Formats: sequence, structure tokens, C-alpha cells
Amino acid sequence: MFRSMWCNIRKWRNNYRVYIAFLAVAVFTYIRSDSIKNYAALKGLSVTPFFFTFQMDDSITRMLFYFGIILLLCNAPFIDEHQLFTLSRLGRKKWFCGQILYILLANVIYFAWMFFVSIIVFIPWVAPSAKWGDIWINLSHNPALAGVVLHEEAVIYFSPIIACLITFLLNVSAGFIVGLIIFAANLGNNRIFGASIAAAMIVFSNLIDVFWLYKLQYMSVIHWTNIFIFMRKSNPISIIYIVTVEILVIIILITYILKKGKKCTLNVLEMI
Repeated sequence: MFRSMWCNIRKWRNNYRVYIAFLAVAVFTYIRSDSIKNYAALKGLSVTPFFFTFQMDDSITRMLFYFGIILLLCNAPFIDEHQLFTLSRLGRKKWFCGQILYILLANVIYFAWMFFVSIIVFIPWVAPSAKWGDIWINLSHNPALAGVVLHEEAVIYFSPIIACLITFLLNVSAGFIVGLIIFAANLGNNRIFGASIAAAMIVFSNLIDVFWLYKLQYMSVIHWTNIFIFMRKSNPISIIYIVTVEILVIIILITYILKKGKKCTLNVLEMI
């Protein structure tokens, strides 16, 4: 089971899609940090390492980051000559469980990279601290100064470490669901099918913000990726609702994948 998971991770070294996804995260984060660095330099403030908390506050940026998940996982069910050999050794159930664990691990690595990049882009202004610091307090109350969307709810109600941890877990779970949907949709279908469904989900999430269709946020897992969604004053979504729905969706998708995997035909495809 773990063998098939690590086999996929090792193949990242020769997968251009992985490099594009991780490079895109670095570029988007660098662009978003520009006004914040200018403000820090102007005011002589240090930047504490908690920008990650606000990475998903902007709908456009959130959409771009989640397209990176599609790049990483669009080739589900990840079958090639090497995996075919592993499949014959492990059996279908263990092999499919390994692929599911790979999707989870890929999301953990992807969002850990996002957290890491959100720190290094602020060198030399970054300073270690367990507190928000003046810069995030000031900018969250006056986001126009930051040049990006920063919701103050995270600063008001949470310590920075807890806020980063919640944001990380929300995004790993949402990305895991997106990956499982791609996997489930691709079983027995062309790999473009799963990527298309995931892309539609991500675009739908952005359209909710563009057209202010806030009641539809209850149907959009991509929306549940920042603290603002359940702490805002108008139309908040309960964290209990988010956790419950995500757990149910994950269970349903995994059950479907394992059941479908017993009888579906797995064709060896060239890497894309």
C-alpha cells in the first residue's frame, strides 16, 4: 500500500506538471506579497511568518492555487508500467488504498510548500514570532494597504499558529476531496473527464463570489478553505457543517473508488 504511494512521489522528479504547479505557487505568492513588503519597508516593520493564513482569502488566488491540485492529480488513477507491477504484487484493494493515500500526501506536500513559500518571499523582512505582529494587525484592519484581501477575523479570534493550522487542515481536506473526485471520475473514463469536473468546481467557487451567490457556498468545498468563511458576521458557514460534510464526502468517494476499483479496467497510459 505505502509502496504504491511512494512510487508516485518518486516519479515527481520527472514530471513537468509538478514543477509547474509548485513554481506557480511561488510566483503567485511572490506577486501577492509585493505591496506587503513595500508597507513593511516603509514603516520599518518586520513580517511574522503567518501570511499563509490569508492565502485563500481572495477568490481569484484561491482558484489559481487549486488549479495546481488539478495539475498534480489529473493523471489519476496513476497507472503506468511501474504501478502495474506494484498492482500485481499488492492486489487491487491495497493498491487503490495506496493511490488514495498518495492523493492525501500530495495535498499535504503542496500546502506545506505554500506555507514555506509564504515565509521565504518576505526575506529579509521576515522575523520569527509566535504573535501576529503589528504588520498583520494593521493590514487586516486596513487591507487596502496590503494590496490583497486580508480578513481581520483570523487576527481577532485566533492565535497565529492556530490560524495557520486551521487554514492548512481546511485546504488539505478540500484538496483531498478534489483529488478523490478526479480519481473517481477518471475510473473507466478518459483522464480529461476528472480534470474537467474539478476545474468546473473551482470556477464555480469563483463565480459564487463574482455574482454574490452566497447561499451556494454551502455546496462549494473550495469555499471552505479560509477562517473567514465560518467567522464572518453575515452568512457564516458552521465549522461543524464543514467538517461533517467533508467527512461524509470523503467516505462516499473512497467507498465508490474501492468498489469501482474491483471491476474497472486499468489501462496503462503514457504520462502527460
